[in-house]
Amino acid sequence: MKNYYEEIAIVIENIEVNRRVRELQDNSEKLQAYWNIGKLLVEAQGGYDRAKYGDGLIKKWALKLVNNYGNSYNLSNLKRYRRFYLCFPKGAALRHQLSWTHIKVYCL
Repeated sequence: MKNYYEEIAIVIENIEVNRRVRELQDNSEKLQAYWNIGKLLVEAQGGYDRAKYGDGLIKKWALKLVNNYGNSYNLSNLKRYRRFYLCFPKGAALRHQLSWTHIKVYCL
């Protein structure tokens, strides 16, 4: 006799596993993008030592980016992306093990 409940449970488990995999992939892509944005901001500001100070460039770019791409690229977030890169300048492996929430809590 066929156990329909178990078959339904298997379908649901597959859906949930696939959903979680997509979330992790999405998180990894976002972290990579945020890290790259931070790196480019630091480089545009003249390197590590100068990036800690002047925010004029970031303010100007934040206005343009928000208009073109939305609030994910506002001044506060651009500063977070910069600090993320400064916190993990060579931490590619570590970045893939953390969520953006972990990074905001522990690094930013």
